Amino acid sequence: MLRVVSRISAGVALTGLAACGPSGGGIIVTIPGDNPATSVVVSPSSATLGVGGTLQLNATLFDGNDEELSGEVSWTSSNSGVAPVSESGLVTALAEGVATITASAGDQSGTAVVTVTNPNPSVMQHLRARGADRDGSSLLGRPARDRTAGWYRQDGHV
Repeated sequence: MLRVVSRISAGVALTGLAACGPSGGGIIVTIPGDNPATSVVVSPSSATLGVGGTLQLNATLFDGNDEELSGEVSWTSSNSGVAPVSESGLVTALAEGVATITASAGDQSGTAVVTVTNPNPSVMQHLRARGADRDGSSLLGRPARDRTAGWYRQDGHV
């Protein structure tokens, strides 16, 4: 006896013709179908990088039964001037700021927030100079001919 079994769910299905004999045995045929992701999870979901650092993000796709699916995702960055992302999910920290990295599969997406800091910010100091000769007498009002100047601090650091 031949019986038609219809598709039960996307991806893994009982489908095709099943031949059933007197013993009740049969043949189960699986036909791959679309694996529609119902969610995309990006890990890590947040990270902080110093300028010049990199981070590999990973995306995992899940179906409606919370079963992991295989599939491809596309990656985008909300701020590629701060943290662009490659086709494989590698983030590169270029400048201070925040970028949201999105992994998309079909109409589903997941995100990670990447904060980029500058661990060695340049220090800007305003210095006030006063001219003095070797004995500490002010040079104010005296001609500055044939003199060289240099910076120093009393502790020896410039």
